[in-house]
Amino acid sequence: MNISELTDIFNFLDTSFKEDFEEMYSSFDFFVRNFIDIKNKVSENLQEKIAQNSLDNTEEQLTYLKKIDSLIKDLETICKKYNPDDFADKEEPIKKPAEKINYDAYKVDNEEKHYLDEDFTNTKPFAFSFLGQKYITSQWKKFYLQTCEILIQQDSNKFKNLIYSFKGKAKPYLSYNAGKLRVPKELSNGMYIETNMSANDITGNIKTLLKEYDYKEKDFIIYLNKDYSDLHQEAKDLK
Repeated sequence: MNISELTDIFNFLDTSFKEDFEEMYSSFDFFVRNFIDIKNKVSENLQEKIAQNSLDNTEEQLTYLKKIDSLIKDLETICKKYNPDDFADKEEPIKKPAEKINYDAYKVDNEEKHYLDEDFTNTKPFAFSFLGQKYITSQWKKFYLQTCEILIQQDSNKFKNLIYSFKGKAKPYLSYNAGKLRVPKELSNGMYIETNMSANDITGNIKTLLKEYDYKEKDFIIYLNKDYSDLHQEAKDLK
């Protein structure tokens, strides 16, 4: 299979099975980043051998290094076709054809309390309350970052130690190297945190963080601004 065929498959999945494709693409991008790390290690090893005048297998290693580099360039070409912001925290949901949507019609009661174990798909936050203090925020990414900053202020050493345990099945959530993450955002303590996440991924991670800090989930209250669930269902019904 060549790159053109792989790109064609990606385009098909992105169009016809978008939700599944978003999840797969995140892992694919992480796979590419790991490939880059491996290429760098092969290159470093090759340079060490040349410096030490140990030329065993260097020709073979150089051949594969060129092949790996070529493959990475092809894969990165595919990655660049898809904007990370297309997959997370969009400002506007699916549009119904030939009709201007009144997004204000999907506003909800921003005083109603919600909790971390709820489903926040197709929603926009208004604020969150933690330990009695309310913080206004309109985007899930900012919601996540602000929560992390609060925890850093409470115990910076505990947060730094999370680098060893706070990770997904195939990728880290925290790193001192921005290149290890898909969409990194720098925190005030010099660490980077992954932000390429859905609303439910973010609230799930906040649950994990609260547990690490020995807080109860009920200490964290969420207030919503909009809920586009009905709009998305209407768009699906029109297909």
